[in-house]
Amino acid sequence: MTILLRPYVLISVATVLVIAWLAWPAGHADAPVDPLKVDGLQAKAAPAAGGFPAPAILSVGPTEPDWTQPSQRIAALRATLAGKRSLPGLREEIRKGCNRGCEDWPEGDLAALTPPEANLIRRALAAQPAMEQAIASLVQDAHQPLAERLARIDATRNAVAGQDVTQLLYGEDQARLAFQAAAQDFIAKQAAATPTASRRQILDDLRRQHYGSYYDRLSAEEGPEQHLYWALAATEAGVTPAQRTEVRLKLRTEYLGASLAQQLAAQDADDMHHQQQAQGYQAARAALEADIRNRGNPEQNPALAIEQQDRLTELRLKWLPS
Repeated sequence: MTILLRPYVLISVATVLVIAWLAWPAGHADAPVDPLKVDGLQAKAAPAAGGFPAPAILSVGPTEPDWTQPSQRIAALRATLAGKRSLPGLREEIRKGCNRGCEDWPEGDLAALTPPEANLIRRALAAQPAMEQAIASLVQDAHQPLAERLARIDATRNAVAGQDVTQLLYGEDQARLAFQAAAQDFIAKQAAATPTASRRQILDDLRRQHYGSYYDRLSAEEGPEQHLYWALAATEAGVTPAQRTEVRLKLRTEYLGASLAQQLAAQDADDMHHQQQAQGYQAARAALEADIRNRGNPEQNPALAIEQQDRLTELRLKWLPS
């Protein structure tokens, strides 16, 4: 089985989503499903970190600027200073999109800024290695709530280079992760007791609260597929298995279109069938082995060993057909 999608869509959000997924308590009953699993579907215009299945006609994220144009780079620097995006992501985009004339970036563009703004950019880039080293050395308890671990990371960064530099370098990441932590907390603790019709609005309120000045950029970057991920996680909280099937089909149809929603529903049914077969085989095998043990030790009784193997073969053919 080939899974083309986990809930990771863009390279710029992959790390955040991995952290959020792993941060969910293992085995938690309310842990979110993976609503975008696709078996055998081909990715269309898939970025390096993942893809989106072809039947979904969606536009993910804003159009890439022409980074060879100084005006575009300067406007992006000003957006960074205004808290609309973070500096490391911008530097990486420019590195990839401007092969010539940008080798010393951002020095060539800083003359268009005020001296304090230019100095802040330089100070941030100079401080980044030390901040990353400090975070790499930070020991955290994986059992602590995600919000507490994020607060320690922010405090460590602020101690190294100050809040203004931290915001410039990691503001976007902080906003993404703050939303992830808040959304997880809502889904795990409150969603099941919240009217279904209100849950998605609460999630978007949390986006606006934690994304702050990054809202337009980060919300567009999520795209419909990530909004679906969180909508499903919130809407499925506290529902029965039968209701869950209906909820998934409705939300997937709304976000992805009827064709892909039906394909995913068929895959859900196929997965459930295989899971039931595996469970049936395990139960039948346990009963077989108990019966054999009650009658003797197959390691010392060749006839019993042959019977055990023959019956195991029959069980595999019955429960696990190829």
